[in-house]
Amino acid sequence: MSTSSSQSLPPRKRTALGEQLQAFAEKGELHLQQCAACNLWSYPPREVCGHCLADELSWQPCPGEGQVLSRVDLHNSFEAYFSEQLPWPLLSVKLDVGPVLYVHGDGQSGQRVNVKLQLDAASAPVFRAE
Repeated sequence: MSTSSSQSLPPRKRTALGEQLQAFAEKGELHLQQCAACNLWSYPPREVCGHCLADELSWQPCPGEGQVLSRVDLHNSFEAYFSEQLPWPLLSVKLDVGPVLYVHGDGQSGQRVNVKLQLDAASAPVFRAE
């Protein structure tokens, strides 16, 4: 069994589309894909719209207001970074514009939150609720 250190970093694996979020996270701007054909917001990032199958998705500034659907506290992790910080609260947040995001932060079901896109300790984009 390996031991963890205080210098552990979050996992860094991301898809090519997920990497596009990084430029927005570096600026602290929440952007999600929006379909030009049907105007629906989309998450997670994809090549075609999950609603109308159009390939006209573009990154747009997105309002971050939403409601917490549920909360779970992570009590076990195989990743050293998370293990060192347990319990780790995770929220399921339905944005007012439609998509459901899984975010880091503190909150309870029914609570209104504002979701921000930020960089974590490994410089990867993550959603956080305030």
